Amino acid sequence: MPLDDSHLIVIFLLMVVIAPIIEEFIFRFPLKYKRNYLAKFINFLSKGRLKKRWGSFFKYFLYLSVIVFGMIHLPNYNNSETLFFIISPILVGSQLIGGIFLSYTRIKLGFAWSILQHSTFNLIILLFGIFISHNQIITEESNEDFSVKIIEQAFVDKNKAYYKSKSNKDTIFYIEANDISLSSFIDSLKLKDLHHFEDKCVAFPKNKTV
Repeated sequence: MPLDDSHLIVIFLLMVVIAPIIEEFIFRFPLKYKRNYLAKFINFLSKGRLKKRWGSFFKYFLYLSVIVFGMIHLPNYNNSETLFFIISPILVGSQLIGGIFLSYTRIKLGFAWSILQHSTFNLIILLFGIFISHNQIITEESNEDFSVKIIEQAFVDKNKAYYKSKSNKDTIFYIEANDISLSSFIDSLKLKDLHHFEDKCVAFPKNKTV
């Protein structure tokens, strides 16, 4: 699955700069009472009772923030089956563990350090996608009747995406495509009895027939 359908610089800014700042501000900034303005407001309404018991409430607030932080990453997966939600804690396990470490960093070292740690982790994920998954050949076949090459892309430029084809009911004469999703390509073939599969991106060089 592509990281995004935007330019790599935009992806970098979103993953390494903007997302860490926003997520840390929401989930880790309030972990210290003096920065938790909602807790201070509740304390005001409770006439000081919350502040007195903050030490006992804190661990539950911490666990809740870690769980919610992990769960907001579920939309990264495109699935709505019951089994998906049952195993969802496993799927977002890295975010749950990361949330614990980020919380520790925020409490012990400070808010700026948790942002830096979060940005570094996202940068590693981005570089991993570029160097491991980008331009990886999924399949390549060629004979006298057709030539096809499917390449997995970690990121795509939607401005360079195109799709051209010529066919009739029984024959596909040619297909030219670049940076379109594999599901969109399969749908264009109008084949029957297809099963759901993980989305990829596909490119067919010009002057090749399928």
